[in-house]
Amino acid sequence: MEASGHSRIPSKECVMDFNQLDAKEQLIAEQAILGYREVVAAAQAAPHGRGLEFVERATLEQGRRQMARVLEQTLAAVSEGEKRGVIAAAAEGGRPTAIRPR
Repeated sequence: MEASGHSRIPSKECVMDFNQLDAKEQLIAEQAILGYREVVAAAQAAPHGRGLEFVERATLEQGRRQMARVLEQTLAAVSEGEKRGVIAAAAEGGRPTAIRPR
């Protein structure tokens, strides 16, 4: 363990099997990797003495775009789930008082 209290070796909980991701999770992971590559490219393109500035700017811009995509995809998934929940309740003969799928 390092002096900071953080282990260099990830625990089993941190290890991710990318083969187990669904299509939406794979898309998010791919977008994150592409964002990382954009930040690396910004660092490499930075003039001498301005690397941190360029990396910070690229990280913030990429991070905002990534979070916007995650939010958009999450809201779309929730919206679809809500639609299915109402339809499922009606199909079962119940009143659609809740919008969550059963």
